[in-house]
Amino acid sequence: MNLVWFKITDLRLRDHEALKKAFNKTPNVLLVFCLDPRFNQNMKFGEKKFSDFKLKFLYQSVLDLHTQIKKNGGHLNIYFDTPENIIPKLVNKYEIKKIFHIRDTTDEELKQLNIIKEKVADQAKIKDYWGNTVYHIDDLNYPIDKIPFVFSNFRKSLSINKIREEQNIKLIRLQKCTQDVDNINQLIKLNDKLNVPMKFKGGETEAWQRLNYYFYQKKLLSNYKKTRNGLLGKDYSSKFSPYLAFGNISGKSIQLEVFKYENEIEKNVSTYWLYFELIWRDFFRFSSIKYGNSMFKLKGIKNKMLDWRNNNDEETNKLFNKWKYGKTGYPYIDANMLELRKTGFMSNRGRQMVASFLIKDLKIDWRRGAEYFESMLIDHDVASNYGNWNYAAGIGADPRENRYFNVYKQAYTYDRSCKFILNWIPELKGQDKKDIINVKNLNYYQPIVNIKNNY
Repeated sequence: MNLVWFKITDLRLRDHEALKKAFNKTPNVLLVFCLDPRFNQNMKFGEKKFSDFKLKFLYQSVLDLHTQIKKNGGHLNIYFDTPENIIPKLVNKYEIKKIFHIRDTTDEELKQLNIIKEKVADQAKIKDYWGNTVYHIDDLNYPIDKIPFVFSNFRKSLSINKIREEQNIKLIRLQKCTQDVDNINQLIKLNDKLNVPMKFKGGETEAWQRLNYYFYQKKLLSNYKKTRNGLLGKDYSSKFSPYLAFGNISGKSIQLEVFKYENEIEKNVSTYWLYFELIWRDFFRFSSIKYGNSMFKLKGIKNKMLDWRNNNDEETNKLFNKWKYGKTGYPYIDANMLELRKTGFMSNRGRQMVASFLIKDLKIDWRRGAEYFESMLIDHDVASNYGNWNYAAGIGADPRENRYFNVYKQAYTYDRSCKFILNWIPELKGQDKKDIINVKNLNYYQPIVNIKNNY
């Protein structure tokens, strides 16, 4: 018997090579997902690993996966324990010979895998497959330790002709699944109990509905480059990131649909730009192998020490909490942070701005911001999140030194009408919009730091 280990980053049936290969020439397969209790634990700086928004999206994704497997005559075994505890027990119980999974690249996940490897070393082989990027790791034009430091060089090194086809299981084969436990009602109860407002619903079904809506119903892909810096609504950007983060859809599947769109509807700079954004994710994922744990350390992948506030200082904690709860006195910053706190989502433009504010204006350790994003964002991807925070802090793959986002200029450029700000801070309605943008004469929080308005 073979075992397929589904993780929180590959909750799908389509384009899942580990799943496909597990069903080759075998009478029975055990499909396993572990709802790890550590998702509820606090991390280094005290943030909960999974906010309620992230948990809800995860529950929805697993429920959808269970439904799709069951619809095709199979069964997903759901466990409420760590993979390190569950998988070795299943190997013993069912005399599992091979464990199939999608390969991870970052520390926590690799440590977990090594523990399992040690426990099952004499009984089962572990077969890993590459599966959460547009490009396959074996199709790069260099060894992974030679990946370019700067994204533009990485992009130029890629050949669009090297994108592989999907690896899809014949769904009838799911009838070979073995049932060990049936905990679906327990998961349904957890999901129903977690009553939080969701901007997006998790799951492979929803991921493909979103793609069909964005590409084919509304043809929004044709204008993606023009609208992607928006702040309000569901249509200004693709909103694929939560589905990519939980592996409800693969980057490769999306790019193959982009090719189809270009052939059947339109090919322009916007269709290219979605590819451009997808390969940013690839860049961070591949880079996380090369740089390892340095991407999580204060000096980042550049090993560069900057002048940060003391994390144990009371004033530092006070400033951080003002940022975290959207009470900085800068309406544009606060609106973005309130959106994150109330929805588990924030626009790409907003993320760059609030990161710059925390790092450059408040001089607070970037890792605290990265950890808060890890906790809150429903589209949190380890490599992309920490790679982007390295980048923002000036200790990552940014070729420009001291990149800075001026809060006044950003607000004026992207929310001149204050629609976004007033949506999240309605108490500012009736106040002059120029004053809101320039943070003058406002009946509002006092700014926690003075920033020159010299744009």
